[in-house]
Amino acid sequence: DLVVTDVTMPEINGLEFIEAAQKERHNFEFMILSGYQEFDYLKEGMQLGAVNYLMKPVNKFELIESLKKIKTRLDQQNEQKNQQEIYQELLFSQWLSEELDEASEEEIIGQISEKQHRIVLIQLSRIHDPLINTWLKEHQQIFYY
Repeated sequence: DLVVTDVTMPEINGLEFIEAAQKERHNFEFMILSGYQEFDYLKEGMQLGAVNYLMKPVNKFELIESLKKIKTRLDQQNEQKNQQEIYQELLFSQWLSEELDEASEEEIIGQISEKQHRIVLIQLSRIHDPLINTWLKEHQQIFYY
């Protein structure tokens, strides 16, 4: 996602808006528009992670170039996220079918978190597996087994 914000807004300024959204853990790229050429605004915007800081009146060419760069960056992030999800699904599938070595099993068990997964199914024949049993004990407040 991309947020384009102005520094000057009625209720809160654009920098305060970005900071509040980041505290809520919203994940987005952002660009700041401003009629102010003050270095403090630019500096704070860059510290918050702005991909660009454009001065009003906005140069059309500069805006288009910024948007192209942001689109490329977002596309790369989405591709990386998709590849990571495919890798996770493959690991999980191999884990369930007992095709993983112990190091890979530890990797996948370490990646399971209560925020990411709501249900974990385990074959009854593997319930006494020490690695699985340890993980279940560590997370027993989440699971009933």
